[in-house]
Amino acid sequence: QALLPPEGLAGRLGGEEFSVLLPGLGMPEARAVAESLLRGVRAMDLSSAPAVLHSGRRLTVSIGLACARPGDRSLHDLIDRADQALYLAKHRGRDQIASLQDLASHPDNGLPNARTA
Repeated sequence: QALLPPEGLAGRLGGEEFSVLLPGLGMPEARAVAESLLRGVRAMDLSSAPAVLHSGRRLTVSIGLACARPGDRSLHDLIDRADQALYLAKHRGRDQIASLQDLASHPDNGLPNARTA
């Protein structure tokens, strides 16, 4: 929460998935927040955490970015695009940020049989 702008809302969706809602921000500003989160996670020191939490591995984060669109019927449309972008980030090697706009501008670097929004 400390890495988010004041209007940012964070919540757990389930398992290891979290969502951050950034009202009023466009894709460039949201990407800047995501980059800050990515750097923050990479900089976390887990050396004092119980061994079961780090066991010699580093913590990573994959981030899927999406922006609301005028044609969205519900919040589910936005979350679905963010989920697809998250899958793209994981497919590309994890510990990174992806959006479906990335896929549109670099279709050769995307998912096999990717769903489109």
